[in-house]
Amino acid sequence: MVKVAIGQFESTLDIQGNLAKIINQIREAGANGAKLIAFHELATTPYFCFQNRNAEWFKTAETIPGPSSDSIMAVVEETGVSVMFPQYELVGDKRYNTVVLIEPGVGIVGKYRKSHVPASKAHGKQGGAEENWYFSPGDTGFVAFNSITGLKIGTLICYDRHHPEGQRAYGLLGIDILFVPTASYRSFITGPIWEAELMSAAFQNSYYVAGINKVGAVDF
Repeated sequence: MVKVAIGQFESTLDIQGNLAKIINQIREAGANGAKLIAFHELATTPYFCFQNRNAEWFKTAETIPGPSSDSIMAVVEETGVSVMFPQYELVGDKRYNTVVLIEPGVGIVGKYRKSHVPASKAHGKQGGAEENWYFSPGDTGFVAFNSITGLKIGTLICYDRHHPEGQRAYGLLGIDILFVPTASYRSFITGPIWEAELMSAAFQNSYYVAGINKVGAVDF
């Protein structure tokens, strides 16, 4: 048996403050016997995609490895806890919504980049999150990580969970647990749809599912 934790908090404009919260929760999880912890989508920043094409947010994207992932790597070595760490990733002139697995004695095991990136005009509606302006669609495919905890891990990020292909791909890859870091604020998504999608993924593919949503206000 492997004890797994999930961490959530209100991500603010203070990136260093957000990192401090993440580090504190990793230490708390380790002190309580957890060997693995996962955090919510874009853990080091607020969810900014409802803002209309504000390029100032591009400055918050970081390389991996980079300052934030290096900070997490240090606490991973300190505590012996593996971390699924979501952040805004910079690769050349592109930016991705990414989760990176960092493990003690290993460092960066691998990363997954969000595959399905919604547009504000999706389904003919206006006023949604314009993620396709802030992020490029992921190019990693659905990748399973072999963790030192003995677990085989998959991840889908938020909007990915609406599409069954990723859930089934991970089933075929034989994962033990699927993490779904999310930043969903609207009640019609975080209620029955959220529960139905996560439960159906688990039932239909015979793996555990852990969903982690952002908390706090969407406005900042």
